[in-house]
Amino acid sequence: MVTVDDGHHNAIGLEAVQALLSAFRTVKNHAGAVVLAGRPGCYSVGLDMETLRTGGEAASALLHSSTELILHMAEFPRPLVTACTGRALGAAAVALLCCDVRVGAAGDYEIGMDYVATGVPVPDLALELARSRLSSRHVTMACNTAHLYSPEEAVDVGYLDFVTTRDPVEQACNVADDLVQRLDPGAFKATRVSTCRGLTEAIMRAAGDLWRMGRSGADADD
Repeated sequence: MVTVDDGHHNAIGLEAVQALLSAFRTVKNHAGAVVLAGRPGCYSVGLDMETLRTGGEAASALLHSSTELILHMAEFPRPLVTACTGRALGAAAVALLCCDVRVGAAGDYEIGMDYVATGVPVPDLALELARSRLSSRHVTMACNTAHLYSPEEAVDVGYLDFVTTRDPVEQACNVADDLVQRLDPGAFKATRVSTCRGLTEAIMRAAGDLWRMGRSGADADD
């Protein structure tokens, strides 16, 4: 199990992204399935906005590494189950879309891509994931209007698969155990490649945008 817990709001900075990437790389060759969980009451508020607002090399590095993390999750060769333990915003909501099964805790909190509300255009990779994994009835509201949803609403939208009043982490582990028992690893890996094929173009666009952003920042420093 991979757990994110900074003791506060789980704002994802560069150090956290690198730790998550390292954890996924470590377990992908021997784990039957992986459970990703947030801290009790908060899954994550997304990327560290203070770093992004500061700009420069730190912001560019965070954007590059977080895009790599989302891609790594989407292409992960093992079943990926997540326990959404609370509020999930921005990149955290996108991370939910990368997982095979999303278990949400019942409660009074919000889930959604709040990019536009914070002054950030929705990244191409997030848009592609939204188009392929959210209900088509909700894509415009979810992306263009930065609409946020309750856990129960998030099931209808497509961010979550189901909501539980029990311990979401325990439930996610139970789901992961079931997947390990039922699924053939080779067939799962091959199917993952097929289901992620549509992300390639978006990934290339995202990489190009981030490269241009990095160059723009470097030119400004010069």
